[in-house]
Amino acid sequence: METAAHILERAYDLGAGRHLAIGLSETVVEATDALDRDGQQERATRLREEIVRSAHCFIGLGDQLPEHEVAYGHAIVAPSLNLLIDAWRITDDLLLEKEITERLPWLPAFSGRQPHIRLHGVGIRHWDGFWFGRGRLFGDLRLRHAQHRR
Repeated sequence: METAAHILERAYDLGAGRHLAIGLSETVVEATDALDRDGQQERATRLREEIVRSAHCFIGLGDQLPEHEVAYGHAIVAPSLNLLIDAWRITDDLLLEKEITERLPWLPAFSGRQPHIRLHGVGIRHWDGFWFGRGRLFGDLRLRHAQHRR
């Protein structure tokens, strides 16, 4: 647990709270629960505060996510909601609850028509820009958008 907590603390020291890392808030929640069990409540509290601080950072941006996040397309929507949900569970803050409700419609916004019938309703895009479906793999979405703009 010590190593995991140290890595998470260092990540936040380096600015992780300004990025939407897949699984980060969930990992921090698990680590803080373990720290609590280990009698390290102050350390757990500091890490929980990082989750809340990060959530408020992204609330402040509204739907204007930084370009370094938007480049990953919809794969970042779920982590942003997970961050807000984890922060809400920590604080019970009504503002967080409101923001979660406003952002929930972002999830199905990516489940429309995809480049292949097997992907309709399955908006899954991996970090490296590839779309996944049951039977096919498609290339980078940004390239497709660039072709449509011509």
